[in-house]
Amino acid sequence: MKVCGFVSLRPPCLAVLPVRKPCGAKKLPTQKPVRTKPCRAKVCGNHQDMNGYRLPTNTEFQSLIDNCTRTNGGGWSSSDYGYITLTLKTDSSKKLVFPAVGFRNSASGSLGSAGAYGGYWSSVANGSNLAYYLYFNSGSVAPQGNYSKRDGFSVRCVRQ
Repeated sequence: MKVCGFVSLRPPCLAVLPVRKPCGAKKLPTQKPVRTKPCRAKVCGNHQDMNGYRLPTNTEFQSLIDNCTRTNGGGWSSSDYGYITLTLKTDSSKKLVFPAVGFRNSASGSLGSAGAYGGYWSSVANGSNLAYYLYFNSGSVAPQGNYSKRDGFSVRCVRQ
């Protein structure tokens, strides 16, 4: 049985960086994530109907890591959010930035590890209770991590 529901998604270019202004932000963020108007997407199993966008697979995250050079930025703390920049090895003008915005704990509802840890969901489930995600902190990046579907991580959509 598929259980469908609506999830709130932030624009894929939302970033909480000490250096540059995120898309849709009216001013440069300092210590807190910028609140933007979320879009809504219907999610059923591994199918996402998001107007031409979808979540990447864990294999696509692995390919991204394999084909890019990683650099760290920020202070990796709650007062100076960390982030990774992935630069394409064959074209240094192509970069993606992933802010370390933490995660939402399903038991308490609290935001954990904001500024020090990043997690981005993939579209691939690992059993009925887990799903793959891209995990990183200041020292490592793991594109094949899996975690409970009950907890909240960021999403970074790709164009279909």
